[in-house]
Amino acid sequence: MAEYNLPIDKDKRKDIATGDEKVDNENLHINRNRHEVQPVVSRAGTSSNFYVIENRHNASVVLGRDVEYDLLNDTDIGMVDISAGRVPNVNVLGKKVGNPDDAVETLGDLIADAAKIYVSQKTDIDALYGFTPDIPATGRSAVGIKADAVRLVSRDPASGIRLIVQPDSTGPTAGKNSQGGTASGVLGGVELIGPGDELMQPLVKSSDLAHSLGKLVNYIEKLEIMVWDFVSYQKQFNSAVSQATDIEAFYASKGIPDPLLIKQNAKCSLDLFSYVENTGRSIRGDLKRYLAGDLGMTKDGPLFTRIDDPVFSSKYHKLN
Repeated sequence: MAEYNLPIDKDKRKDIATGDEKVDNENLHINRNRHEVQPVVSRAGTSSNFYVIENRHNASVVLGRDVEYDLLNDTDIGMVDISAGRVPNVNVLGKKVGNPDDAVETLGDLIADAAKIYVSQKTDIDALYGFTPDIPATGRSAVGIKADAVRLVSRDPASGIRLIVQPDSTGPTAGKNSQGGTASGVLGGVELIGPGDELMQPLVKSSDLAHSLGKLVNYIEKLEIMVWDFVSYQKQFNSAVSQATDIEAFYASKGIPDPLLIKQNAKCSLDLFSYVENTGRSIRGDLKRYLAGDLGMTKDGPLFTRIDDPVFSSKYHKLN
């Protein structure tokens, strides 16, 4: 007897069961009639404008009008809906119902259908997918793709995959979108949104980051030189102290300090002030400016406060 990997949802084919395990296993897999329980694409109501191509496997292509702007009786709202695995959401009268058990047909569901490519001449694509970005796309042509797994595959590494956000520079739509609205001078880009509630943050531009870190390395090198100078000057003074001899008139009287030691002490103090203290103040100022100018932060006591974006933040690419 052949080994079969049974379908996930056997209830959808229970009406072809015979009671004979061998026959049922064969029918479930070979299934020459390819019978499946599925919703029919509704042709009632506003959907009477639809042109539908569908088969018996819940796969269909619908040519019609945008699902939302059609309700407003708008124009310039052509739509193509390519779907596999539609869910029922309307009754026989073409009215949407909340309970799937009361639905026998489908007008398409951008959120729940198993796999879909939705193309519209004018739509509110973010709202249709249930997204609420800060700047939603409304009244614009759009292409939406949704499935359990989505892959964009380039077989030629030399060509790769490019995500481009750029207005047309020539032709009748130069500087405009498909609806005639302006598309120039607007900051836009690519946002990568994953699961979770993290806030969107700008991605890092590597060249600018390397330049900024190079400045930080330079400050650290200055600190190293300052410490080296301090050690050097302190060694010179220590050497002078170790060889100093006080001048005394009598053994019982307090002696006079060695004048060479006094001179060396003064020189050490002057060197430390000139090459250590002043350098330290200068580097401290540089680091404050680096903190604010490059990192966009200010230090308030032991804490850091964000005042701006880092200089190496991208304006056009964001990630949560």
